[in-house]
Amino acid sequence: CLSDWSSDVCSSDLENRSHHPIELSVMDADGRHRRVLRVIEPVIYSAAWSPDGNRLAISAVTSVTPGQPSQMGLFLLPANGKGELRLLMANGWSPSWSPDGTKIAFAVEQPRGHWTVHTADANGMKKVRLTDGRKNSGSPAWSPDGKRIAFDQFVDESGRQQVSVMNADGSNVRQLTTDKAWSCGHPSWSSSGSQLVIGCRSASSPCGMGFFSTGQPMSYCTRRLFVVPFGSGAVAAPTKLMEQDGAIPSCAPR
Repeated sequence: CLSDWSSDVCSSDLENRSHHPIELSVMDADGRHRRVLRVIEPVIYSAAWSPDGNRLAISAVTSVTPGQPSQMGLFLLPANGKGELRLLMANGWSPSWSPDGTKIAFAVEQPRGHWTVHTADANGMKKVRLTDGRKNSGSPAWSPDGKRIAFDQFVDESGRQQVSVMNADGSNVRQLTTDKAWSCGHPSWSSSGSQLVIGCRSASSPCGMGFFSTGQPMSYCTRRLFVVPFGSGAVAAPTKLMEQDGAIPSCAPR
């Protein structure tokens, strides 16, 4: 094996290596003592700790078995980075653990370009689709009490997203954001479960990192973080958290 690259990659894998393998790393909360857990080839998109800290749910594209075609989707990996990288759900992305660690919520792309939110037991059994198959939905986030899942969903043909909440079994869907000036997603619950932090971008004009059909570059998106109160009563208007650029929030567990 190649000790100068990864103890898990042998010479037979050289033909499958990309120029930019992704390192899965861990560090202390203050940024110190960073160390590499695993090199994921060719790419890793996200990772989520299990509540007990013993496992990681990983969205990735990787070759699990040397010499075999790459697999993509949701994998489980021991938290120390060693051992088997086990495929939990093909085409599964954006994992979120239930607070008791028995289930995982995730988005599934099937067919291509069509997204729905699912849950499964942490061993990959009992997969259930929760969201309307006619609408693109993703970025699930389990509430701290385990009773609800927040997610984002494209609400119309304009390409605008809004954030909703449903019961953990998919029932009682309630849309939390409705402002047509903003396209919102990536919800994250506060530790108390009384509010969510979401990332929104201005929906008033096209923006992004790409180019228009004319060849002109798109303008940069105006992006802000908002706080959305959550309770049993009526939906309250989101409050802007800051005036600086911000996206993809994640609240501390406590």
